[in-house]
Amino acid sequence: MMRPLIDKKIFFYILIFLFFGSLHSQNFNSKKIFNIKDINISGLNYDMIYSTSEELNNLKNKNIVEIDKDTIVNILNKNPLIDDFFIFKKYPSTLEISVYPTTFLANINIDGKNHYIGSNKKFIESKKVDSNIPIIFGKPSIDEFFYVKKNIFNNFLDLKEISKLYFFPSKRWDIEFKNGNLLKLPLNNIDKAISDYLKIHNSENFKNIKMFDMRIENRLILNEL
Repeated sequence: MMRPLIDKKIFFYILIFLFFGSLHSQNFNSKKIFNIKDINISGLNYDMIYSTSEELNNLKNKNIVEIDKDTIVNILNKNPLIDDFFIFKKYPSTLEISVYPTTFLANINIDGKNHYIGSNKKFIESKKVDSNIPIIFGKPSIDEFFYVKKNIFNNFLDLKEISKLYFFPSKRWDIEFKNGNLLKLPLNNIDKAISDYLKIHNSENFKNIKMFDMRIENRLILNEL
């Protein structure tokens, strides 16, 4: 039986692996060829990653083989504009980092300053309000917002169709849509309430109705606003 041929690239990588495995870490430190010389970051513009880039530059001249990826991860996680990232050590001396920006989901006022809530579950301070996403009134936690967001998305409802979200101390939500409709949600089973609203709000019988009160289970209270 004929042995399969080994691809030249695979053979090269095997030699590199054996070469790395044959050297002691002390020898690595003495080889400047393995010191980090370049750090390439892609995915966000320079202004968005300036502070992150400056901190990453402190890793230059450190040994690329020995550096712990957690060190890089901790630096990247400090930037609230980053949702996800991919780190690749390009031997002998380059770090390649691809970053993926967070998506802004809602506006919220915290201590008199506007913030975005990002898909990375972080509050991101901003000087302006994004009119394309809802404004939240109240003080929900990140987890409380993502709870209502999950139920909204479960019903294939786009956040861009919502103008305002009201959060109450009782932990209950109201949704105001860009068409002027107000949906008062119950404390529990909000997924069903949203689903029921979407089934009826465009029908002829409800064309003049602007408030849909579903706070009481199995009961719909209507009002013309």
